[in-house]
Amino acid sequence: MRETVANHDTIDFVLVFVKSGEEISQYSELILPKIKDDGIVWFAYPKKSSKKYKVAISRDIGWETLGDYNFEPVRQISIDEDWSALRFRKVEFIKSFTRGEENAISAKGKARATDNE
Repeated sequence: MRETVANHDTIDFVLVFVKSGEEISQYSELILPKIKDDGIVWFAYPKKSSKKYKVAISRDIGWETLGDYNFEPVRQISIDEDWSALRFRKVEFIKSFTRGEENAISAKGKARATDNE
């Protein structure tokens, strides 16, 4: 069932489909402050190889707004030939933070990466 997040004070799970950096920012600002504890956050986006969609976002580009809320990408999946999805978690709930500082998108993630060096 499709439901709007505006009606909820807290969110345990959300799957958002986006096609632009502007949509990522818009939905992040609406959703991320409402994520409860280690809530599950997925953003689906068109693949670079999609013949149906041409977009400027990718696995590595366009997610900076989530970093502003101290979320980091932790998993990527393929949905179909046109869509992929990234799961994001709050940094404080990521048990093993192994990426380098240059690959972290949040201030807390960059600090954790530096601690690992």
